Amino acid sequence: MILFYKLLFGSIFHFIVSFFSKKSNLLIDDKKFSKHKKLTSNESSFLTGGLVFAVLFCLYVQDNFLLKFFCISIFLIGFLSDLKLINNPYLRLFLQILVLSGFVIINKLNINVTDLYYLDILLKNEFFSYFFTIFCFLILINGTNFIDGLNTLVIGYYLLSLLALLLFIISNNINYDNHLIINTIIILIINYTFNFSGKNFLGDSGAYVVAFVVGFIVVDFYSYYKDFSVLFVVILLWYPAFENLFSIIRKKIFKVNPYKPDNKHLHQLIFLTLNVYINNKKNSNILAATIINMYNLLIISTAFIFNSSSFKLFILIVLNIIFYLITYNYLHKKVSK
Repeated sequence: MILFYKLLFGSIFHFIVSFFSKKSNLLIDDKKFSKHKKLTSNESSFLTGGLVFAVLFCLYVQDNFLLKFFCISIFLIGFLSDLKLINNPYLRLFLQILVLSGFVIINKLNINVTDLYYLDILLKNEFFSYFFTIFCFLILINGTNFIDGLNTLVIGYYLLSLLALLLFIISNNINYDNHLIINTIIILIINYTFNFSGKNFLGDSGAYVVAFVVGFIVVDFYSYYKDFSVLFVVILLWYPAFENLFSIIRKKIFKVNPYKPDNKHLHQLIFLTLNVYINNKKNSNILAATIINMYNLLIISTAFIFNSSSFKLFILIVLNIIFYLITYNYLHKKVSK
């Protein structure tokens, strides 16, 4: 019953925020500033998903003041970006590093095992371990912003990741506080419902804060319970992280500013390919996101089965990357014709 009331309250709050956003003309993506959003929709949308997530997160999650503080901090960076008050990508990156450094060091949250021999040797150094953890959060947060171009794609992906983690905890009778996971899932479901209609986007603020919270949950759980391969954690977060790394490499090869948005991400190529046949941006948008998340469901489910085998998970990651690159290359050539 409590879950129902939280869903109801969150939905009403989301509606109120969207209503006032429309009346005040704030947090509205009118497509003039968002090239990659304009590709997949002709309608203006409210960038209220991040605000709703941050507020509900602070209301629903008990205690854990530090997590809430840094959650709001990372949200504000994206919020100011959504308001067009921070347009410089280098300034955003600097502020992200500042906030994440404080969070990682104060919470002593460091990744020190990767199942990669030489990297694990380096991670024995505490300074390098903190640096690597901050780098991983940066990749995840900005990669999430990269893939936030289709309705339900980001929210659906992180729902899959958290549900898989929660199922893993329950099926193995692990003594872990699940309230944080469950409350985050509730908030994501609320955002998913509104995002599905195409009237509400996460915006930079939503992409940053959702990735930050889910990233923390996954890393914190691995720090608490290590009786499975760290590569299972990698697969739970692989898609936005790999999208970011691949985009940086791709843009470097073609001598394009890595901080400048473009319409050549995999999800956009899938959307463009589908839209040729469907000729309806809204339907192509949802279908493309669904196809990607169905694929991710397959990958995460397979990883769930082999969660303790680093070798099998490593093979799964390699096959995943190969499939990604082949698909990207094929679709890029097809769209470019």
